[in-house]
Amino acid sequence: MVPIRAILLIIACCFPLLAQAQITISLNVDSNPNPRIADWVNQAEILVMTVTNTDSRFVGQPFKIQISMQYNNKTVIETKPQDMPTLQFGLGSEVFLSNDIIPY
Repeated sequence: MVPIRAILLIIACCFPLLAQAQITISLNVDSNPNPRIADWVNQAEILVMTVTNTDSRFVGQPFKIQISMQYNNKTVIETKPQDMPTLQFGLGSEVFLSNDIIPY
């Protein structure tokens, strides 16, 4: 099995506000994922990201998810920010599965 590291970056339009934000991002990746990323669309539970916002000031603030996967310190896959949907922070927790995070 080819080891792949998933690196997630949350790009938000409200960077100055996020410095003091109560936003938590949790990423869980299956310990032995299928090396064919194209197959992840049928196994959405392989990658689970939870975004928790406990501050009502950030409700409605836009953000984008950007994915970069590396193997042997070389980028093998990277999403294009312009192709990713703009999401908005809600209050509480929101769960994103691999088919929400990686555009197929």
